[in-house]
Amino acid sequence: MASTAEQRRRIAEIAKEMNELTGGRSRADGSLKTFAEIENDSIRATDLLAAEMMRVAAGDAPDRPSTCRCDGCGRVALRQADAEPRLVQTDRGEVGWTETTYYCRRCRQALSPSER
Repeated sequence: MASTAEQRRRIAEIAKEMNELTGGRSRADGSLKTFAEIENDSIRATDLLAAEMMRVAAGDAPDRPSTCRCDGCGRVALRQADAEPRLVQTDRGEVGWTETTYYCRRCRQALSPSER
C-alpha cells in the first residue's frame, strides 16, 4: 500500500494512542519495560487492530440491495432476513462478521456477495 503523507501522519497518531493503551514504556509497577516487552505489546495490539480492520472491511454493508441476480439461472434472488455469520482464521487471529445472504427459489441456493 502506497501511503500519502496524511496517511502516515494519521498512522503515527494512531500508534501513539495504541502505545498509551498498552501502557507505553512503563510496567504496572512503574518500572521500565524491556524492548522485547514493548515489541510483544506492539505485536498483540497490531494483531488486534489488523483483525478489526479486516472485520470492518469484510462486514456486511447496511446498504446492500434487497435483491441480486442468481449466478446459476440469472433470476432475481431475494435478500434473507438473517445475516450469515462468517469466521475466518487469519495470520492476525480470528476475524468474524455477518454477511448478507440471498436465496434463489428456482435453484434453491443461498448466495453471498463475497462468493459472487
